[in-house]
Amino acid sequence: MRDDIYDTTFELEERHWWYVARRAIVLDAAKAWLPTGAATPRILDYGCGTGRNLVALGQLGDAYGLEPHPRAVELARSRGVRVEATADGATEHPFGDDFDLICMLDVLEHVEHDVEALARLRSWLRPGGRLLLTVPAYGWLWSAEDDVSHHLRRYTRPRLRSTVEAAGLSLCKLSYFNSVLLAPQAIVAASQRVARRIRPRELRSNLRPLPSVLNGVLRRIMAAEVPILRHVDLPVGSSIVCVAAR
Repeated sequence: MRDDIYDTTFELEERHWWYVARRAIVLDAAKAWLPTGAATPRILDYGCGTGRNLVALGQLGDAYGLEPHPRAVELARSRGVRVEATADGATEHPFGDDFDLICMLDVLEHVEHDVEALARLRSWLRPGGRLLLTVPAYGWLWSAEDDVSHHLRRYTRPRLRSTVEAAGLSLCKLSYFNSVLLAPQAIVAASQRVARRIRPRELRSNLRPLPSVLNGVLRRIMAAEVPILRHVDLPVGSSIVCVAAR
């Protein structure tokens, strides 16, 4: 992605409803599925972006980040987390293997060879270790944000299941999330596609600060799914969360 998108992300990750609510969902899943036994779990955030999720994951153990984009690495390090630059598809990194948990949060959709990428991460997990993924859902939700972010695909639950299992991982949990807001997001995505056909224009990210009241309402709606996801897999939603084991 462009440097300016990382700058915007860095500014918004602390308070924007999407980032805050997704972080709550990810942390709850990580706590639920993190293997027991290690005195201090080893956690890797692969494609950690500007590092805010890595800060949160550091509450659960020794957390490390790998990120290919130089600007993102710079911003992440300013948060005081341990991040190293890595090339796309790199098979080696300075943090070693035997991780208890590897997170890949809205990264897989950027990767050309997704099965190979997951198989590589599997080799970095200790036996019984967990891989925690989030990805965007449904190709029909494709919007300008997907183009700006250089997404290659959006997933369905069956497609992600086959991708994860082809990489040699065993599924623990596979659920859609952000279900209540699916319909509004579908309307926005459709309107953007129509507008671009009628009047082509430069692609711009949808990420921007929202009025505090609206931001708070959206955050609470999405974060309300946290306790639900502990017990059930939701049948629809604009994103997917997946936990898989080596």
